[in-house]
Amino acid sequence: MSSVQVALRGAKTYLDKTHPADQRYSSHDLGWLGLNLDEYQKRFGIDFKAAPVPFQRIQELVLARNAGIHREDSKILEEYVTKIRNPAFVAYGDGDVGEYIFVTREALVAIIDDSERFIRWVVGELEKLRPVKKPESQA
Repeated sequence: MSSVQVALRGAKTYLDKTHPADQRYSSHDLGWLGLNLDEYQKRFGIDFKAAPVPFQRIQELVLARNAGIHREDSKILEEYVTKIRNPAFVAYGDGDVGEYIFVTREALVAIIDDSERFIRWVVGELEKLRPVKKPESQA
């Protein structure tokens, strides 16, 4: 999750001069991810929901990380299993409610792959916005 956060924060800085931020972005109750979702849409015209990786996968990564780090707060795990239809990182007991975070090797490898594909797509979209450099004249 931290890698995705750092990559999104760093990638946008390359366009600070041509696409300045206006500092008025909404989190849409998604925390830092929502702020980036709104900023990238408004500032660059990049819709995270159009990525080749479903946006819910990236949202799941953030929610699962929070539930794993803040295990003492059951509301965070509850938020995760409520917002994500089929959570990949939750072990269930006898009931329908997720009991704890459980990360299998397969789930970890899959979310790493999805995160890399998502960031590559975002960077590719940003690169389309970079100003074209004029070729140096030959003498």
